[in-house]
Amino acid sequence: MRCVIFTGPKNYDINELYQRQKDDYIIGADQGAAYLAQYNISFDLAIGDFDSTSKKDMVQIEQYAQIINKYPSQKDFTDTH
Repeated sequence: MRCVIFTGPKNYDINELYQRQKDDYIIGADQGAAYLAQYNISFDLAIGDFDSTSKKDMVQIEQYAQIINKYPSQKDFTDTH
């Protein structure tokens, strides 16, 4: 098993970068979750504060993520940290 984490910004082509393996655990971190959902890719965990995510993107994330962990946008670290 491997863990694959997708982050923002959305400036890469998922289809060129990633070929899913059967037992992958996929995490979408903030904008990475929106990017996965836009490509209709089901994933295991969406994590972030989602402060820059539109309502439309959140609806898509909710459709494709098995688990969503949302955190406050006020923090001492960056989203990726």
